[in-house]
Amino acid sequence: MKEAETARTSFADLKKGRQAKKTFTQSTTSVSSPTPASPPVPAPASEIRPTSKPTSPSSLPIDKVSISEPPSSKLASRSELSSDRLPLLDATIPGSALSLVSAIRTHSPEATWPVLAELSKQPAAVGKMLDNFLEPDQLALILARLRETIDLDTSSKEERQTVVRSLIAGVRMTKRWGMTAMMMSRKEKELGQEVWTSAGGTGDWTKRT
Repeated sequence: MKEAETARTSFADLKKGRQAKKTFTQSTTSVSSPTPASPPVPAPASEIRPTSKPTSPSSLPIDKVSISEPPSSKLASRSELSSDRLPLLDATIPGSALSLVSAIRTHSPEATWPVLAELSKQPAAVGKMLDNFLEPDQLALILARLRETIDLDTSSKEERQTVVRSLIAGVRMTKRWGMTAMMMSRKEKELGQEVWTSAGGTGDWTKRT
């Protein structure tokens, strides 16, 4: 009897121990270790949205640039022209053509009168002086000054007319005169004819005599 009871007790203890062990195992396995969070996957570049609104080009500050006007080819006003005495020009010296045009642009008709009077003494030299320089623009500038010269009262009218006719004759002696005359505008040709006629010239002023 004692052996049977002992056997039943041992079996019951074993059963309890197994159940306790099973329960412990289940409880330990039910508590899972925390799974590390996977790193965030960056969104594709096409899906990225800017956090702030970009500044439009039109709202950017623009530095103001002062744009200077191109220099005018017209003569300065009479009040701006200098009346200082000019040195006489030698038509045979290189650079005389440029000096003549510069004098006309910056000096009054009264100041350029002695220069023109001296140059008129050598029409052929004037033609050589202007050979590689004379263009319609420069010619129109010279003609405008010759028209003002005729109206001066610094000498007799006959003397002024003679000077102007002689200078126009020198201008027509340039090698490229035919091409220059053809390139002139209608107003420039009319100006030349007006000056030529006012100086006592006859016929077409562009024709060489």
